[in-house]
Amino acid sequence: MNMNHSAFFSFWLVVILIAFKVQASSCLNKAELDSYALNYLQPLFSERAARLTNIELGDSNLSFCVSREARPTISISDHGAIFTKMWLDMTLDNGKRARYKAHFTFEKRVWRVKHSHHANDVLTLNEVKPDWQLSTRLMLNDTLFDSPNSHYKVLRSIRKNQILSNKEVAALMLVETGQDVVAKYHSGSIMLEVQARALKAGNLHDRITVLLSNQNEPVEGIIQNSTDVYVQH
Repeated sequence: MNMNHSAFFSFWLVVILIAFKVQASSCLNKAELDSYALNYLQPLFSERAARLTNIELGDSNLSFCVSREARPTISISDHGAIFTKMWLDMTLDNGKRARYKAHFTFEKRVWRVKHSHHANDVLTLNEVKPDWQLSTRLMLNDTLFDSPNSHYKVLRSIRKNQILSNKEVAALMLVETGQDVVAKYHSGSIMLEVQARALKAGNLHDRITVLLSNQNEPVEGIIQNSTDVYVQH
């Protein structure tokens, strides 16, 4: 009787171990989950001129099997900023959810100046070169030179090869507030040009208000280049 019980117990123990092994092999392991999360979130970092190099997921407060065929949705509550340690939510198609404490390792694109510059110099893409820097925080407004036509005013002296930030440079508008411009008006074969003063800064094709030299009320115009504004009315 004891031998029968022992054989019965051994049989079911083997069955359970086999079933557990089959289930475990069909679930993503820790390293695979980390890799999946990294690939899933990489576009989010790319949008902010950064690259995610590693993710380490901590223990979930709800453990469940993520099958190898599953394509979970992953989200982080960034609220405009991404840090090295954040909560990550994983949701399966069946509605099951798990929250992980995640540790991100990422680099952001930075810009180095090719030569030294003094305050009030103007920088374009020709004067800088891209590089990557390990970072602990990504903000929505961190990026510089996000347009080929970007112009920046140097706020304080910078040395050769220095990494730029918003402390060293400020975006320079095509037309600055208070700048003298030429307001142009076209109607059929008639073209009028009047000296004016920009009351608002703007870039190419932006709408700004200008004050014509012969008027007391400001009018609206569209920036055509660094000196001309097209007035519609």
